[in-house]
Amino acid sequence: MDQTNHNTSLLIHDSKATVTRESILAQEQPEETSLGVLCQPGMWRCWDGSVCVYQNATCSGLAECPDESDEAVTLCGCLQNEYQCRDECIDALRRCDTVSDCTGGEDEEHCETWVCPESHYKCTNGLCVPSDAVCNFVDDCGDASDEQQCHYRKCFYLEFTCANGECIRPGLVCDGILDCIDGSDETQCQPEDFVVCSSGRKVHRFYWCDGWPDCADNHADELNCGECEDRQFQCGNNQCISVGNVCDSQCDCLHCDDEHNCDTFYTRKSGVTVCEVGAAITCVVSTYQRHKDRCVAEHSICDGINHCHNGDQVSDETGCAKVGGQCELAGEDDSKFLCDDGRCLPLRLRCDRKIDCLNGEDEEDCPVMECLEEQWQCSSGQCVLLTDRCDLHFDCYDKSDELNCSEHRCGSGQVKCNTGQCLPQSFWCDHINDCPDKSDELNCEAESLECEPAGFLCASGGQCIPREERCIIFRDRHQGCTDGSHLLNCKSLECPAGMFKCRSGPCLDATKQCDGNIDCPETWDDEDFCREYFFPCS
Repeated sequence: MDQTNHNTSLLIHDSKATVTRESILAQEQPEETSLGVLCQPGMWRCWDGSVCVYQNATCSGLAECPDESDEAVTLCGCLQNEYQCRDECIDALRRCDTVSDCTGGEDEEHCETWVCPESHYKCTNGLCVPSDAVCNFVDDCGDASDEQQCHYRKCFYLEFTCANGECIRPGLVCDGILDCIDGSDETQCQPEDFVVCSSGRKVHRFYWCDGWPDCADNHADELNCGECEDRQFQCGNNQCISVGNVCDSQCDCLHCDDEHNCDTFYTRKSGVTVCEVGAAITCVVSTYQRHKDRCVAEHSICDGINHCHNGDQVSDETGCAKVGGQCELAGEDDSKFLCDDGRCLPLRLRCDRKIDCLNGEDEEDCPVMECLEEQWQCSSGQCVLLTDRCDLHFDCYDKSDELNCSEHRCGSGQVKCNTGQCLPQSFWCDHINDCPDKSDELNCEAESLECEPAGFLCASGGQCIPREERCIIFRDRHQGCTDGSHLLNCKSLECPAGMFKCRSGPCLDATKQCDGNIDCPETWDDEDFCREYFFPCS
């Protein structure tokens, strides 16, 4: 109601007396007429004609009339932040908000000239929607104008792209829940919409023929894809992979046809891949699994495709954008240096004991390190512990601690790989290839496959694990099935106490939730909504 018409007190004062509501009602009632009571000057008659109240008592915020007509909207109006319907007030934010709030719906009429609040977006049809509803994949305006001219982010290569351009995680496709706002993640969910890996894992058709085998064991999602495109290489089984991943030291073709005659780009010493300086750059795909490093050839650097397949790590596309042939310095913390191969790399990579420039100039003229007596010096000059030498873990950034191990003596309880490195005896013949040449899994006696009822038979048919390891996520790759089949078909099982259940089904130790490492396969939900990841803005 209009505050200018309101009294600030329920008491009405004059020079002689204080008049209250009770004193008004106690007065001798005025003469009645056919239209109701006849009010004296200075008084106001209620609409039902039964009572007279003081004129300045109307619109006070407290009804004096039995029918409350002295506070009616048509008499008193609405507050400044309200919109007046015929006989009611609504919040001004509800005017032209696509929903009829007035009884007669007049709040949604003649919206073309209505000025939306600063917190709202003006639709082409004149309606107003909250600004945070713009470009949210939902037609809030009713004419879809809030979803036009939107710059949606490009989905990551592992994500599923909904028909409306929205991105969701791969494990949410065909799980019976509409995760895409348009429901497109649940539209192609018949058996023919999946291929089955040897492990039993199912891969949706969205991921077929994208040049990247999601079935690492049989490449079923990359077969029968038709003729290869330009800048693609055709494997012997007609699978197509990127030309940039030929001779990169990793078998992307099922039978490794892409890695024949590749000595120009890399060599294998003691089973360890070493990229040739000047011919290829070393891409670190996983800091903790350096055996997955790729060697990307010079001709594939800065061609617009990340052949490293390593997300935010330094890749063959890092530092390719330059201004006037020079490295652009965006700020004091963004200092960069120019490689001879043309890339601008972060200055932090200079003298970090790992070659990042094609020709290795980032590791030239670096300070010499003096190692302690209990340390071993890598070829790059880095110092690591003597106990780290030839232990199948790359402690030197240049991997030199795992080279030339043939003369190295293994400790107690260890067995020597054919390539020279030392492996714990317990890891020998455990169905997991630890030695670079897989010599730890050769000439192993076949174990009894009578798993039931105490064990679980892995999909490979050659490995039996304790039943209590079924549906449990282990970071130690020596636990569970090597092929990962113990993590399939787990949605209906309950997790033991103290464990977090991933939406994809498996169970994770609750202490590993929100620890900065993604463990839940395909849904990645163990790292969602983690309070410690949020930092106050400066």
